[in-house]
Amino acid sequence: MHRPRILDPRRWPRETRLLVVTIVLSLAVLLTLARFRFPSEQPLTLPVQPLQQLAARAAFDDLGASVTRAATQVRPSLVVVARAPAVQVARSLSLEDVLRHDGADAAADYVLALRFRPTLAVVVSAGRPLALRAADARLLEVRRRDDLRGLTIIRVPPPSDEWRPLTVAASPGPQYLLVAEAVAADLAMRPLFGSPGGRVTSPNWGVPLLALGQVQAGVGALVFALDGSFVGAIVRAGSGSALVPAEALLAAAERAADTPPRVPATIGIHLQALDAMLAAATGTDYGVAVSAVDPKGPAAGALRPGDVITAIADRAAGTPESALLLIAGLDVSRPAAVQGLRLGRPFSAAVTPRPLQDGNALARTATLGVSLRSSSRGAVVLDVERGSAAHGAGIVSGDVITSLAGSAPVTPRQVIEAYTRLPPQTHVVLGIERMGVPLLVALTRPPR
Repeated sequence: MHRPRILDPRRWPRETRLLVVTIVLSLAVLLTLARFRFPSEQPLTLPVQPLQQLAARAAFDDLGASVTRAATQVRPSLVVVARAPAVQVARSLSLEDVLRHDGADAAADYVLALRFRPTLAVVVSAGRPLALRAADARLLEVRRRDDLRGLTIIRVPPPSDEWRPLTVAASPGPQYLLVAEAVAADLAMRPLFGSPGGRVTSPNWGVPLLALGQVQAGVGALVFALDGSFVGAIVRAGSGSALVPAEALLAAAERAADTPPRVPATIGIHLQALDAMLAAATGTDYGVAVSAVDPKGPAAGALRPGDVITAIADRAAGTPESALLLIAGLDVSRPAAVQGLRLGRPFSAAVTPRPLQDGNALARTATLGVSLRSSSRGAVVLDVERGSAAHGAGIVSGDVITSLAGSAPVTPRQVIEAYTRLPPQTHVVLGIERMGVPLLVALTRPPR
């Protein structure tokens, strides 16, 4: 059979053969590249290899065992303390509140105390100063407070077993840490992965604090390493929180236990942060604004509402919280320089602070302790003196006393006379209105 010449490559011209070779090589290169870019066969792999799964399980078990060992080791140094309830603000409920589950019931309030001596422990305040419940008065006793650092030194029963001070951990790096908190009258310890996120300065601590980022732990929580060594405690730092190192916390507790802590200072002002509107109105975008000045305080005549404080004793004011803490640490016997802006112009004033009265230590006085104004609805409460009978009853500024022992309407004079006629340790029920909500409070005259 005769073979056509056109299919015989030997009969092709030289140019045709070169063109065919070029096309074939190009196709081969494209197929090779496509093979790498779009593989047609994927190897069959398990989502988790058996050995990896066993290793992850082992790591989880090791972490759980470490938490158990650490909890057993630190438990003799930790004491769960029940906090006495604060003065309750009166509240009444409607059916709508009940159906919305908007009740006023609160969980029991407990804090964790760290034993640094056999019979002394320190509590890092998580808000209001620590006050013990009456039922614990025989076992526990508040010895001293360090309000600048939010510490309370309490006497605790001696440990039942042989007690040893906790080992202080080195500066934590990227590692698992353990957070200890008081939950439902017991100790709860859980792991978290944390690493220092930078240094935070605080005017009431002499050392830099450590920022731990988004740590789900409240102020007062104690932090430990996996080996049970003490890392530090979560404390307030300005408007946020940070970790105070263990050495600094223990040193502050020792000082507070042996010497009376320094009384905080005040100059009698209220501060607030600058928002965009205030910054535009005051002509500055840094500092803190003075919102009120006590007419009888040290700053009266030197500062006025609307001033912007930029520095206190040559230290930047920062946030309102940090500025007030700077003031709290001032020497009450020496004038301090306050720099700022007034109507856009720089100014400087010398203010001598005074000691801050401990409102929590005020005894309940025999006076009613309210300023009242007559209105069509009743007696309007303008001001309430801390430690007074009205303060103990939970009356706050803005309340309207609408009834007295069931009788209405009420005048300021009737309220004052009714309290004056009360025998010691007796009560009178007041009906009040708070933001449109009717309430009842029991006003008690203390014993003489």
